[in-house]
Amino acid sequence: MSWLAEAGYSLAGSVALVRRDPDAFKYFNETEAGFWRSFGAIAFVAPLYLAAASIATDLASAVPSERGDAQMSISPARELQVLCAHWLGWPLLMAIICRFSGLSQGYARYIIAFNWCSVLIVSAQLAPLLLYRAGLFSAPTTTIVFWLVVLAAGYFHWYFSQRALGIAGLTAVAIVLGEIALGLGLSQLLW
Repeated sequence: MSWLAEAGYSLAGSVALVRRDPDAFKYFNETEAGFWRSFGAIAFVAPLYLAAASIATDLASAVPSERGDAQMSISPARELQVLCAHWLGWPLLMAIICRFSGLSQGYARYIIAFNWCSVLIVSAQLAPLLLYRAGLFSAPTTTIVFWLVVLAAGYFHWYFSQRALGIAGLTAVAIVLGEIALGLGLSQLLW
């Protein structure tokens, strides 16, 4: 199967997970090759992520800051560094977490789902920003809708973490919070 065909099936699996389809994982290639090929989802994620970061910078300058911060500016190279560090760092951190918590049997399934579901998550985060850029949303509306999407994405990550790793809800909360903490930490470290 070509990588594009596999990407199509995997994105269908991601949509099936959104719909909470109990058979969603049958769409993913859960072989070792499928694990490594899932990292190719960055080809979809990176341009969406860069577009979102660019529009978010415009949005931040449109919303007055109480602290009087200087206007933000985007550096595509920096944004790509953060994305790549996160794209590689989270699977490495999860490998350690899974190994020491007895969850190794679900590790590959989780990472495959995480990588492909990231395409949907970043797409959903980009949507309100595109509506802002098109002039259909005001800055405050965009901010509210964006954060609602972030909350929905957190719930989605929590849900597929439970399904992929076979873990309880509270453990899945810890996984989601860990991934968020890594992303925030990398953003600050590479700023």
